[in-house]
Amino acid sequence: MVLSHNSTPSSLQSQVTTLTLESGTAISYIAAKGANPRSETKAHYEYHEPTFNSKRRGSGYTCYADRRDDPSRSVSDSSIGESSFSSVHDDYDDWEGVNAICQLIDTIMHVEREYDFFENKNVLEIGFSTGLPALLALGKGANEVSVHSQSPTTLECFIRPTLQRAFPTFSSKIKLSSGEFMDARVNKKFDVILAPEILNCPRSEYDEIHSMLERGLTDDGVCFISSRTTYLSNDSGSLTDFLTLLAKHRKFVPLIRWCSPSSDIHPRQIIQITRNLNY
Repeated sequence: MVLSHNSTPSSLQSQVTTLTLESGTAISYIAAKGANPRSETKAHYEYHEPTFNSKRRGSGYTCYADRRDDPSRSVSDSSIGESSFSSVHDDYDDWEGVNAICQLIDTIMHVEREYDFFENKNVLEIGFSTGLPALLALGKGANEVSVHSQSPTTLECFIRPTLQRAFPTFSSKIKLSSGEFMDARVNKKFDVILAPEILNCPRSEYDEIHSMLERGLTDDGVCFISSRTTYLSNDSGSLTDFLTLLAKHRKFVPLIRWCSPSSDIHPRQIIQITRNLNY
C-alpha cells in the first residue's frame, strides 16, 4: 500500500470486499477501495492491464517507494505520469499475485482434494501481505498463522481487521508483525510459507529471502511464491535470478505449480519450493 506518511487509519478509504474463487469459496476482506482489480478468480484466467479512471485518480493518496508490501497504493492527481503509471501497475500486479496464490490454494483443496493441506499446520504469509492467504489457511484448519507486513499502516488498517473480523475468537492463533523484510521475526519453523510477490524487490535482497527459507521452512514444509518472470523496475530481480540462486545453493527444489497465459508479455508463475533432502 502506498500512502502518504501522514495518513491515519481514519483517513483511509477502506471497504469490505469479496474475492470469489473458482470453487465458489468467497473471501471477505478489508482493503483500500479499488485496490484489488479482481473480484473473482479461475485456475486459468487472462491478465488484463489496469485501466485508470477519474475516480481512482482523484483518490487523494500519494506515492512513495515500497512496491513489495503496499496493498492499497493509489496515486494522487498531481503524480500521474510515467513513473506513477509504473507504481499503480505494480500495485494491481502485486494483487494479481495474491489472487493467484489464493486460487492455487483453492485448487489444492477442491481439485487435488488435499482437504487436510493446512490441518494443524503453522503458516507464514510474507511478501506482498494482505491477509487473504492467511485467512484461507485459518479457515482450513491451520494451527497458527503468522503475517509479516512491511507497512505498519497496512497491518493495522487492513490485515488485522480482516483476520479479526473473520475469526474473532482465534486471536491466539494469529501472530502479526511489521517492519522491514530483513527484520521479520522468522525465528521458528513453518509448515507452509505463502509469499506472494516477495521477489518484486532488488535482487540484492534475494540472499536474505533464501536465508529466511532456510531458517523458517520445516524439513517437510512447502513454500509457494508468486512472481512475474521479469519485473519492470530496473533494480528488481527476476524469477530466473532467484531460481539460479536456488540452483547454486542446492538447498531447495523448485517446481512450477501454475503459470499465467502465454499471451502475457511477462508471465506470472507460482513456484513450489521444498527442501532438497538429498543434499
